[in-house]
Amino acid sequence: MRREDILPLAEHFASKFSTARRLATEPVLVPALMRSLLDHAWPGNVRELENAIEHAVTFARGGPMDVQHLPDHFSREAPERSGAVELHLNHLSSVSFTDTM
Repeated sequence: MRREDILPLAEHFASKFSTARRLATEPVLVPALMRSLLDHAWPGNVRELENAIEHAVTFARGGPMDVQHLPDHFSREAPERSGAVELHLNHLSSVSFTDTM
């Protein structure tokens, strides 16, 4: 799935599931949720995105959809990524330090 397709598809699926559930308000995807969707690798492709949005619509109950409304594996991804970034940054700083000596 192309990265530029993720948010339009997410909005389409949110509208589809909100209509199916007869929710009174238009679905709103908050920025943190959009970032999480864009950061995800989507190994299950469009079907995984559709299922994640259905989950979010269900748990948001007509309110703004946020990261906590996504399936559990999304919340487990963030610490792993931040740890990888921290490890990478620590490695870079140690390389820089040893290179200057």
